[in-house]
Amino acid sequence: MKMNKLFKTLGVVLGVAVLTICLSGCGSKNKNTKEEYSDAFFIKEDSKYALFNNEGKKLTDFVFTAVGTTTNFRKGSAIVKKDDKNGIIGSNGKMIVDFGKYKYIYESAGLYKATDNDSNEYLLDSNGKVLFNLKNASINTYFGVSSYSLLFEKDKKKYSVLNSDGKILVTFNEKEGVENPTTNEEDGFISVFYNKKNYILDGESGKKVMEFDSDIHYCVNNVSEDGKVITMNSCVGILFQRDYETTYKFIKDGKLYDLSDKCDRVNYINNALTCTKDSK
Repeated sequence: MKMNKLFKTLGVVLGVAVLTICLSGCGSKNKNTKEEYSDAFFIKEDSKYALFNNEGKKLTDFVFTAVGTTTNFRKGSAIVKKDDKNGIIGSNGKMIVDFGKYKYIYESAGLYKATDNDSNEYLLDSNGKVLFNLKNASINTYFGVSSYSLLFEKDKKKYSVLNSDGKILVTFNEKEGVENPTTNEEDGFISVFYNKKNYILDGESGKKVMEFDSDIHYCVNNVSEDGKVITMNSCVGILFQRDYETTYKFIKDGKLYDLSDKCDRVNYINNALTCTKDSK
């Protein structure tokens, strides 16, 4: 069976990488997924940066000594540095977080992790608003994924999945002895598996689509243009893939269907749900 796409999941807290595989129909683009374009950009001159809008208007002088790695203003903001001080600037050229308010600022899946001069850590949204105090919490992001992150509050023993706006999509309690959560994302829809439960989330709308019980993680592999049909396949670590038979489920109009005993392979292509059984 051909692998169309490799999904990456990380073990939360320990940060141990685990690879999972999506086996059918991956890689299509859901037209409902909101595309975000930059309306401003930086130009470098003599080791300093200035901000311009898309009409070519100069919004700032060449005063920034460094800019963040995400400079496309995906959420209307970006990190800038002036001398030795960090800040966050809006795409209109106005400062959202003034220089020096935080000693360190890092991008975190559409959000910002900031540390003040007393070593207190906070999670900020793109408007500079403090969402969480990270004194007893950790925020986990995923390589190549900017649509969601996972917050673990140690004192409350609780996990929360956040979208790139910082909205909580789902919350579940930590259970002792249970392996760390695994995740995947396709077409803006996120699946999270923990403690024998799958959560299917719409990262764009900030809503939970469904949750269901299972022994293994089911990864989203395709979504219809209107978001009403979501196909999923069982996904496990690449090292264990040969030990498991791939099974399929799909969601249509809010209901869950199991195709495990009917299909060897499931695809959703050109608005058609196709089932292959015994090569037919």
